[in-house]
Amino acid sequence: MMEKVWEQIPEVNLISDAELKEKVIKCYEEAIRRGGWSEDEATKIPFTLLIPDCPMSLLQHTSLVTKIAYESAKSLKERYPDFEYDPDILVAGAILHDVGKFLEYEKNPEGKIVKSGFGKLLRHPFSG
Repeated sequence: MMEKVWEQIPEVNLISDAELKEKVIKCYEEAIRRGGWSEDEATKIPFTLLIPDCPMSLLQHTSLVTKIAYESAKSLKERYPDFEYDPDILVAGAILHDVGKFLEYEKNPEGKIVKSGFGKLLRHPFSG
């Protein structure tokens, strides 16, 4: 297990269904490997290439999006008791919402993170 990755996305522990949690972890780690990233490199990937010297990593962004989704759903449920949702599915989806970026980005020969050949053909909304 990629401990450094999950230290930055502790919300994975909100998933109570052990089988779903395992699948989320496997999917995320497989995307990192298929993208050619080491665990250390994965912790430093920016969440977007559109902001020069982006101050937020993809993992930080994922953690924040997951927390916002989780807390928003809880607030909706408090305000509207008939609101139904599955917290495990919500958290899993939030964690995986940008997983395709590990395939969409690559390091160029100078070490800069850029759009990969794969990413030029298929963006992360389609690849994961």
